[in-house]
Amino acid sequence: MFEKFPIMFFAVIMGLCGFVLATLELGIVIESGVALVVSKVSRWICLGLFAVFVFCYGLKILSTPESVRSEIHHPIKINFFATFPISLLLLAKLYEEYALVYDVFFGLGLVLQTFLTFYVIAFWIRNNMEIKHSNPAWFIPIVGNIIVVAAGKKEFGFLWYYFDVAMFFYVVLFIIIFYRILFHDQLAQKFIPTLFIMLAPPSMGFSTYIKLEGYDFFAQFLFSVMLFFVFLFFFLYKSFLKLKFFLSWWAFTFPSAAVVMAVLKMYELMPEHRVWLYLGVFLYVCLCVIMCIVSFLTIKGIVDRSIFEE
Repeated sequence: MFEKFPIMFFAVIMGLCGFVLATLELGIVIESGVALVVSKVSRWICLGLFAVFVFCYGLKILSTPESVRSEIHHPIKINFFATFPISLLLLAKLYEEYALVYDVFFGLGLVLQTFLTFYVIAFWIRNNMEIKHSNPAWFIPIVGNIIVVAAGKKEFGFLWYYFDVAMFFYVVLFIIIFYRILFHDQLAQKFIPTLFIMLAPPSMGFSTYIKLEGYDFFAQFLFSVMLFFVFLFFFLYKSFLKLKFFLSWWAFTFPSAAVVMAVLKMYELMPEHRVWLYLGVFLYVCLCVIMCIVSFLTIKGIVDRSIFEE
């Protein structure tokens, strides 16, 4: 079983942490004590599952290192290794009031994310990548750099470096992937959910830019790009309705949570425009529905072990 335990499982932690952070943001905006309590309790579920996944993947490394090597040399699966440091960074954000826990998670996540950014980009350069290998999962190592900014403390002077690198490669990869989607074969069914990852860079970019610089033209630009893709995916809803379940469905979760946080952040900036509050609450309800469906199907897939046959 452990040799078939995919690195993609850490995307579950990303999705759950994103949901907890969105719930926390909603609780702050609407001043709901219940939402704040739920987010505080739910983070323990994230931490517990993270420990379980680390244990399982650790056994995979020890028992079948060749299967790990095959994953890290795979042109698509290699991108999902960034879900591990991203999970560490998100957990650091959830436990930031505990200084020791925060320092350990953030420090380890920062080092691994920095290494994986260079490793993955070097892998792309060294190997003969084909256009069919490109898909929105390529954004994951790049999004990790934005998560560094989200999890880091504002006084950290190096945060601008990670933000700038992330935004630069967002533009580069977006052009490549959009070209692939338009002019080459359609994405395989299991990778269609990864289209939602295209929401993550502009939404997290908006939230982190606000943190670093405040609201200005560039922040509005990122927010508008995010809104465009939100509306586009509503237009494309039929493309997502009849998909067979794969673990890649977790790609629906974290980007959706990032959008909720960005919209609620916009309401905090412009409380006179209550449309952002209504939209944020509506999208949060949609996020809850997505989380329930994906969580149920994941548990079902684990029980019948179909999830390990992907």
